[in-house]
Amino acid sequence: FLLLKTLMKQVRGGWATMALTAMLIYFVLGFIAAYPTPIAQRPEYVPVFMAVCLLTFAFYGVVLHSLQKTQKIAEQNEQLQQEQKIYHIAYTDALTGLGNRAAYLEQINKLERQRADGIPVCCIELDMNGLKQVNDTLGHAAGDQALREIARVLTAVFAPRYPDSVFRVGGDEFCVLLNGEAAVAEMLEQLEAELSQSAQQLGFPLSAAAGTAWVRPNELIESAMMRADAKMYQNKRGIRVLSENENEKTCS
Repeated sequence: FLLLKTLMKQVRGGWATMALTAMLIYFVLGFIAAYPTPIAQRPEYVPVFMAVCLLTFAFYGVVLHSLQKTQKIAEQNEQLQQEQKIYHIAYTDALTGLGNRAAYLEQINKLERQRADGIPVCCIELDMNGLKQVNDTLGHAAGDQALREIARVLTAVFAPRYPDSVFRVGGDEFCVLLNGEAAVAEMLEQLEAELSQSAQQLGFPLSAAAGTAWVRPNELIESAMMRADAKMYQNKRGIRVLSENENEKTCS
């Protein structure tokens, strides 16, 4: 690739000059081949020799044009990779690999546009239990491990059916945005079971309080997230949360 860049610097400096130089070389070779009788004294060979020179010129033109296109494609691919890297850094939580708050807000905007087609949206707020205690007793490395494990379990439970749905929006706070019909109660039960299994493997408690809310007609997703957040904190304090509406799909 470095060799290609070096060559293309010369090409940008004037590929025509390179081609003309090649033609001069062919002229010299032609005179040498015609020695001791110069080609000027053998006019029958002039058309053939000129044709060879023109073909050489055309060949260099095609090759150098192809090199220019190749370099342009390589530069575009490199730029695309840089943009993808910047996007990944800007929208990814460094510790857990989940989407961060910026990605969460971007997903909300996307889902708001999809709701115009009548697609239901469910909001789930989760808060890890006992993170401070884990940090204080076992150290921040254990706390980071706990957060990564919760992120892994959340991804395993929700992401297969709902890609790009799990986000870490704060220190120990996570959000899940589900678009479409969802068996929320079953998935939360699966989440609880897998967190319990992970806790046994890690050797310290690992659980999370959750609150859910389905977005109502003519309601913003942010408003539904606030309702889910309130339910989550009530559940965290051990208060049983009843459905706001008998027909509302909730799992709190």
